[in-house]
Amino acid sequence: MNVVTLELPPLKERGEDIVLLAEFFLKLFAGKARRRTPKLTAAARKRLLAHLWPGNIRELRNLMERLVYLSPAEQDKIDAPDLAFTLSPGSATPGAFSSDSPLAEATHEFQQEYIKRAIDRARGNMTAAAEQLGLQRSNLYRKMRQLGMEGEE
Repeated sequence: MNVVTLELPPLKERGEDIVLLAEFFLKLFAGKARRRTPKLTAAARKRLLAHLWPGNIRELRNLMERLVYLSPAEQDKIDAPDLAFTLSPGSATPGAFSSDSPLAEATHEFQQEYIKRAIDRARGNMTAAAEQLGLQRSNLYRKMRQLGMEGEE
């Protein structure tokens, strides 16, 4: 049965293929979600190329799927901070997600971290953070309460 064996280098050794594959997956999942395909900024591309990709292509595919489905619909670009907590260089880095977590728990953690990062980017300005997330300010506070983030208001 094992007539032909293909040796493919790991994703981390394939340079620009990483960006091409990321863009392909973004387009694929944005089409499925009936959304505009977000573009990768230069900083995001650099961050993707710097990651070691221990999960190879599956890790890249899952990341792009998460970004499409969990980012605000009107977000038209993906920047390095959007990738920072999902592409932690080491597994012990705060914000790194365990693949052992149930989906609901991972989604909960992702949303908390995503909101925290938006608030950080807006330097604590909740109106600006809500705008970045495509929410009304009152809806941002409601979402934070749902996620158990009340103390951060």
